[in-house]
Amino acid sequence: VTFYHLLKLFPNETVTVKDKTLISEQYDEIIFTDPTSIMYPLLVNARPMDPNLSQHHRNFDELERKTFTSIIEARRKIKTEIAELSSRLKNQREYHHALKQEVKELEDENKT
Repeated sequence: VTFYHLLKLFPNETVTVKDKTLISEQYDEIIFTDPTSIMYPLLVNARPMDPNLSQHHRNFDELERKTFTSIIEARRKIKTEIAELSSRLKNQREYHHALKQEVKELEDENKT
């Protein structure tokens, strides 16, 4: 069971911080006042959390840079795919037109 409680750090929506660091933390706690005999050993022998799992300080500049880079790469890939598919479509249209011409010529030969 997980409970979440939101903590409002500032009284309004505008946030100004001197060092441009905003820390978002989450704290969950469940207190078992009278656990059952099956539940007690599970609670007492629980493994401690790995401190590396929760990263309190995020480098938002690095995150923004990585996001921007991935967007640029995605745009480049999309442009490449559009160019490739446009070329294929053009070739197919030319092939279709050539087939139509050939059919028309064959029909004209059969009429005469």
